[in-house]
Amino acid sequence: MKKQRHGYFPDDCWELIFQKLRDDDERDLHSVSLVSKQFLSISNRVKLSLNVHDETLPLLPNLLRRFRLIESIVIDTYNHQDIDGVVHQISQSGVLNLQAIKFWCISVPPRDGFKALASNKNIKNNLKKG
Repeated sequence: MKKQRHGYFPDDCWELIFQKLRDDDERDLHSVSLVSKQFLSISNRVKLSLNVHDETLPLLPNLLRRFRLIESIVIDTYNHQDIDGVVHQISQSGVLNLQAIKFWCISVPPRDGFKALASNKNIKNNLKKG
């Protein structure tokens, strides 16, 4: 049995604390994630939403690898040229709990991207119609 240090908190306990922080204001997770690698890992697991803007669009594949359990993605971009490509990236990412994708500032739905989402069984079964 591994000897535990005085003051050791298992990750499960930290996760509950971080979930409470997230419920109050998800932005608090950013501050907590800077404390240690352990806190970064735990905060990545409890983050539920991801906001994607023009500046973060190139980082989307990395963000989707980092936040595997997100439930919603908000895409707020003025770059309409490759919105299908963005949705296709999401469909290929392996995000397990995705329930909603919200689009701001686009007039034409990303049809090819939606086809890619529909072919991903993990995402298709979780997405809610709205």
